Amino acid sequence: MSDNVTISIDSLLNGLSSAPSNPSIFRVGDHLRSINPEAYDPEIIAIGPFHRGKHHLQNMEKHKVRYLMLVLQRKEESTVEIYVTALRHLEDRARKCYAEDIQLDEHEFVKMLLLDGCFIIRIPPESFKT
Repeated sequence: MSDNVTISIDSLLNGLSSAPSNPSIFRVGDHLRSINPEAYDPEIIAIGPFHRGKHHLQNMEKHKVRYLMLVLQRKEESTVEIYVTALRHLEDRARKCYAEDIQLDEHEFVKMLLLDGCFIIRIPPESFKT
């Protein structure tokens, strides 16, 4: 005879992923953020899901698409199909890098990975000069 506590705990256990999660991406804690809130908010571009969708960062989203186009041109490719396919296979693994659930559906999450990743690898070296 199963009681409500047993059913509830069994449900929690069944909801756990079979692979242990070792998150490596964390949101800055409230205490640290309260010391200097502006220090942890991007001013120009959002990389990753935490600040995605903020209005003042939307102009740079167009640049991410341009950077993706540069990657495709360099590889002489006309479609992102192989990249999307590869990222779909890595989606679960990528989500487990975050210490919290990411509230993007699978399509938006893969799109974010592709656009942000291409932007990161295509940043021109002269951007790092001081």
